[in-house]
Amino acid sequence: MDLSCPKVEETTFALAYLGKTPVGCGAIRPLSLENIELKRFYIDSIYRKKSIATKLLKFLEKEAKGSGFKTILLETGNEQPEAINLYRKNGYNEIATFGEYVDCENSVCFAKKIG
Repeated sequence: MDLSCPKVEETTFALAYLGKTPVGCGAIRPLSLENIELKRFYIDSIYRKKSIATKLLKFLEKEAKGSGFKTILLETGNEQPEAINLYRKNGYNEIATFGEYVDCENSVCFAKKIG
């Protein structure tokens, strides 16, 4: 994420730890008054399949809802089956590409109503 971007001050970053070891991260960034985007969501491959991704995703959803947002949008790659499965399992529905991803043929976008 570009730290010089004006939206960086509005972005919520989260790190997931297992004990004292950082194992994952994610962020949410406002797109409008109602929509927020999930960004930079990643769990180290060594620590996958331990429910860490779901817990981190739920935390970021709660933060977004608590800030008054109604919908979370996200983009992932069409060659990221683990990510796609995670989002579908957690109630995200595939949508048309949006914003900067409109012309990206490898992008898959999802949305979830949270409020």
